[in-house]
Amino acid sequence: MTGFDAARLARVHDVIAGHVAKGNSGGVAWLAARDGQVEVGTAGTLTRGEDRAVARDTLFRIASMTKPMTAVAALILVEECRLRLDEPVNAWLPELADRRVLVDRSGPPEPQVPPEPDEWMRRVSTLPLLCQPGERWLYNTGSDLLGVLIARAAGQPLHAFLRERVFEPLGMVDTGFFTKEVARLGSSYGVDPATGERSVYDPPDGQWSRPPAFPSAAGGLLSTVDDVHAFGRMLLDNGRLPDGSQGWGFGVSVQVRRVGVARSVGSYGWDGGLGSSWANDPTERLVAIVLTTDAFTGPFPPPTTIQDFWTSTYASFDD
Repeated sequence: MTGFDAARLARVHDVIAGHVAKGNSGGVAWLAARDGQVEVGTAGTLTRGEDRAVARDTLFRIASMTKPMTAVAALILVEECRLRLDEPVNAWLPELADRRVLVDRSGPPEPQVPPEPDEWMRRVSTLPLLCQPGERWLYNTGSDLLGVLIARAAGQPLHAFLRERVFEPLGMVDTGFFTKEVARLGSSYGVDPATGERSVYDPPDGQWSRPPAFPSAAGGLLSTVDDVHAFGRMLLDNGRLPDGSQGWGFGVSVQVRRVGVARSVGSYGWDGGLGSSWANDPTERLVAIVLTTDAFTGPFPPPTTIQDFWTSTYASFDD
């Protein structure tokens, strides 16, 4: 069993290259791993109009794909009995005690905009909740709160705990909240919803080129296809880190029904609004990642590069 059919796999390369040629994506790196076979592809440039080609080690802003990595960090603390899933967070986040009834923070990640974590918590604590606890699930803010909780419970900054307990054990040497290697970081592009015009949201020497004011556990990380593969492979192996830690699947989106040529029921992963997507499919023994330089125009991946990556990847299986 080889995992992929070679001729069908060539189609994935062609599909991604085609979207770059059409201008749907400026730069793309992708990885698909199945039954021990790992296939990697790249297309396009780090910045539109320049000649620096995307490479296997190109850094991408993975946005909300940060959330599952944050969840793994929290579950490590649960296993060590420093946090408990069913107890109030007031002991670590006293700012949230006696709330009235958090704001849904919208927009793309801006790591230099919020204040440092303690001041951020102070300001958040002055806001009323948008609904009663347990009544609704609100996107994003909870993961940022979880990042502050992890730092306080661990007794060290979030970036240090993630590096020492998640990234280094998995060999994720390129994942972090900023990089000094800006030559490996492309420009991030957004689209004006009114005009359809594309513009640079963040250049290589922009917000991710220096330590953030607020390390966002909801959307602040940079990574590469190989680092995300290491993370996905760990979860596909029942959540085992090299030191024996084990997670339980919190903090991921799970496929509950199959629609068209889509992931199997029970597959899980996350998408990042700045142009990334990752999923594990235990039924198909698959870890796959696609990272791009172009932000989504809505809450879900657009029906171009990313969706076609998933369709062509599933069509490339050899069984």
